Parts: sequence; structure tokens; C-alpha cells
Amino acid sequence: MKVHAIQTGKLFFKEVLLRGPGGAVRRFLTSLLPGKPWIEMPVFVYVVEHPEGIIVVDTGPVHEMAVPDTIRRQPGGRLLSRFTRGEMTPEEEIGPQLQRIGLQPSDVRWVVPTHLHMDHAGGLRYFPDAEILVHRPEYEFARSRRGRFPPIYMTGFWPEWFAPTVYELEARPFGPFPESIAVTGDGDVTCVPIPGHSIGQVAVIVKRQDNYLFFGGDHHYRQGWFEKELLSGRSVQAYVWPRKARETQQRITQFLREFPAVYLPAHDSDAPRRLAEEALFSV
Repeated sequence: MKVHAIQTGKLFFKEVLLRGPGGAVRRFLTSLLPGKPWIEMPVFVYVVEHPEGIIVVDTGPVHEMAVPDTIRRQPGGRLLSRFTRGEMTPEEEIGPQLQRIGLQPSDVRWVVPTHLHMDHAGGLRYFPDAEILVHRPEYEFARSRRGRFPPIYMTGFWPEWFAPTVYELEARPFGPFPESIAVTGDGDVTCVPIPGHSIGQVAVIVKRQDNYLFFGGDHHYRQGWFEKELLSGRSVQAYVWPRKARETQQRITQFLREFPAVYLPAHDSDAPRRLAEEALFSV
């Protein structure tokens, strides 16, 4: 089973917004102050060449999302552009990137967004022939009034034909996770709930012969931040839903203690190396 880590551009955020002190409102207001430092984060898409079909985990952004004028035209976009920006060319989008590794978007059987924020669902347009699997709470929140401001979902970039398979998780425990749903018939690719960063975020877990791959979306932007949390006993990263995030943190930690796994966030520049070397997370 071949697995690829593909970088689709990069984002810049005001660092205080991601891991500053206080609640979400305080961090947001602080991020708007002049002189606050920015932090750079690559955006990774993971492609799994599974025997039952190719699976794309997240789709990355598209280059228009890195154009300031495009962002500002979105409802609430002028506010959004004050604490986030991107750098991306059309050649860095997931479609051209797949072609570089010898695959076509039409070859993809399943697309599984961990969540629907703009940097994870911008490239949906490339996959009209794939089954796109979206967790119901995430889909409904993204389309709600609350989900539209500020426009971190950017539903206006969803293709007109977008009609995903919206699923509910099943009462089928997977390790410490109380619910799960199998993507593949053999059960080797599974989604589990990891809310906190977004209300309906899921992790995609791939079972391999000797270990697991844990695609953790944005629960941790970087593995190093996760390690600091475990060492310090306090949260390093800020979450929109902190109570849910604490429960998710406990479950991820337990999973990584019980199962040999490579931990792969979506914005960790070291993730491709760990994937290539099968570097297991050690708690």
C-alpha cells in the first residue's frame, strides 16, 4: 500500500490565534493588534493507494484562496485577511500534484476530508467522479449561519455539483474511540471522531501490516506541539471547542499508547519524513 504526503501550498497565521493565552475571543482580538508575529504552516494532503481504490485524505486549498482580493470579497473576508494569508500557485493544487506522481483525479475512489475548512476542502473541484465522504455534524455546521462567519469554510468555493455522501458515525468502538465508520470493505481504513478544532472533525486511521497511520487533521498542527502538551500537562494549541478537544486529546493519547502508529497532522513539515521512515509516535 503506497501512501504519499503532498504539500499543497502554505498558510500563515497570527501565532497568538493558534496557541495564545485565553479563550477564543481573547485570542482573536489579540491577533488583530499590529505587530503580532506570524507562523508558517505547510498544507499536506495524504493519498493512500489502497487495493480497493485510491483514497485522498483532505484536498488542500486552491490558489485563489491565497489571493488577498479574493479573500476580502468573501463575507467577513476583510476581517479574515487580517490574521491569515496563504501562498500557493495553481501548480501546487492537488490535481496537478496527483499527475506528477502518475495518478489522475479521476483515478480516486474516495475523498475523505477530516473537516471542511478552506485549506482542507478547497480542492474538492478536482473530484467529481469520486465519492466524497463528509461527517454530518461538520457538513451541517459549515452550511449554517454560524459557520459562514468568518469564512473559514469558504463554501462559495465548493463546486456546484458537490453532493457528498454525508455519514453518521456508528456505535462501533475503535480502540478508545466510541464510534467509527469503515471506509474500505476490509476495514483497514476507518474514520473516528476527533472534535475540538472543528465540531465534526474526524481522523482517518489506516491499518498496515506492522503499524497504523493516524491522519489527525488539525487536532494538532504539529507533532511537536502534541509532545509539549504531554510533557507539560497543559494545552499548547488553542481550540474552538476546548472541552471536546480535551476528550479528543485523551483518546488520541490512549490510541498511540495502545497501537504502533505514525502520527500525521496536516500542517507538520516533518510529517513526510516520519511517513517515509515509519517513525512511530512514542508517548
